[in-house]
Amino acid sequence: MIDQLLNNKISDVQTLYKVLNILVKDINSGIIEQFHNSDDLFCTNLDIRKLQKTQNIPDVLRCYFINKNTGTKYMLDVETYHGLGGSIKILD
Repeated sequence: MIDQLLNNKISDVQTLYKVLNILVKDINSGIIEQFHNSDDLFCTNLDIRKLQKTQNIPDVLRCYFINKNTGTKYMLDVETYHGLGGSIKILD
């Protein structure tokens, strides 16, 4: 589940794929839903389920999710081009 990903650094592509697999499982099971944050200029406008299939990762990946049961919002923020990595955070 998405909560097990909190506070874990995503430092390489292999870890990012593992994170994406968990997120896709949570989406497919109805736990979370991905949404586009129109207030964030850098929000990545793609469905991560399609990203998994094509294996094309953008240089910056910033995606938003909401837990359908609790309303908790999360942000996946990863910079892949320079290898800076990223993480998943709960939004206030």
